Amino acid sequence: FPLPVGPGGRESTLHAYVFNSSQETLRVVDQGDLARQAFPNLGIAARELGAFAGVNGGFFDSQGNPLGRFIADGKGIGEWSSVENVAGGLVWSDGRQTGGSISAAYDSKVHPAPQLLQAGPVLVDAGVVSSGLDAARFSRRTVVLTDGGKLWALAFVPGATLDGLAKALSKPGAFPPFQPKFVLNLGGGGASGLWIKRPEGHSFYLREISKVRNFLVVVPINQG
Repeated sequence: FPLPVGPGGRESTLHAYVFNSSQETLRVVDQGDLARQAFPNLGIAARELGAFAGVNGGFFDSQGNPLGRFIADGKGIGEWSSVENVAGGLVWSDGRQTGGSISAAYDSKVHPAPQLLQAGPVLVDAGVVSSGLDAARFSRRTVVLTDGGKLWALAFVPGATLDGLAKALSKPGAFPPFQPKFVLNLGGGGASGLWIKRPEGHSFYLREISKVRNFLVVVPINQG
């Protein structure tokens, strides 16, 4: 989808995998530390896990320690964080439902989730663009977004600022599959990658440049 998010408002292409959370759901994949990774790259991880699509996950430090909390297949890793730029929001799945919110609004007693990922910042919440987003730095971006109901997407854009991407996605009709109500930025820059399984068996892969700590993949509802 073309979006006017490049320098000077030039169009850039946003690539996305759209899914219905009543049929497919999110799964968090722990890669382990950067020296001993579970999978060589996103594409191999997604194929071996039987995923329909996948992106890089959240933020981490130079040693691979997550800057925030994530839960992969029921195993919690990292500490809860309130730092908005890296952990201001989260997405979760309990295998039946998939949700997203600002981190402060999540209640683990109401939605105990074996799959959860903190990342940030939140670009759009309840359909409103977040204030204070960076409007100067253009970079590769990956996001997870939803209409607030059953429609979700994993998306990649090759160059955008956080503020520009948020404003573009919030405009009516800018993202044709649905009107985004919640958009969460994932780890960006060289970590950004998007893999999608094509119906004919081939794959579409915008490869990540650097190693990442975790992935976010889309799997059948009974595997989440």
